[in-house]
Amino acid sequence: FLLASERWLVTRTVQAVPQRRRRVTIIGAVRDAQRDIATFLATQAVINVGVAIATGLACWAIGLPNPVLWGGLAGIMTFIPYLGPIVVLLTLFLAGALTFETPAEWLLPPLAFGAINIVESNFISPWVVGRRLELSPLAVFLTVMFTGWLWGIAGAFIAVPTLVAVRSVARRSKRLRVWVTYLD
Repeated sequence: FLLASERWLVTRTVQAVPQRRRRVTIIGAVRDAQRDIATFLATQAVINVGVAIATGLACWAIGLPNPVLWGGLAGIMTFIPYLGPIVVLLTLFLAGALTFETPAEWLLPPLAFGAINIVESNFISPWVVGRRLELSPLAVFLTVMFTGWLWGIAGAFIAVPTLVAVRSVARRSKRLRVWVTYLD
């Protein structure tokens, strides 16, 4: 929403805040947050392309028909925390059950994706996002866990963009600057 409503937000801020110095600080924080959120979304997209390629290759190696379809589904659904990978797991299980003959073979596609997802969500994403945004991987992990617990899937989905926005505001506030030490 910060990216989409930039003009409206800047205009309203100029109207609402009479002090020039405070207005400049707020607009700078909003622009920093927008830049960091765009970086996060681009980074997540690159990671999801990697998930799509890895899933497609795994499905091809297993012998599942249409590996490009399964890779694309995995890449798109991975944008949705928790629920997206569950949908992909169930879909790959159904595809495996319809394609292969033995129950052991049915489990190969979802197990392959499950392994890819575990590596991506627990190691690659926190590390890459943390380095790219200069955020502590621990802060990213704790924020996703807390907001996921608090608000469910929606909370997990907005966790990192919210953390980035909070950090941008904290960098510009003398009282909150101590928190930046823990987030960077």
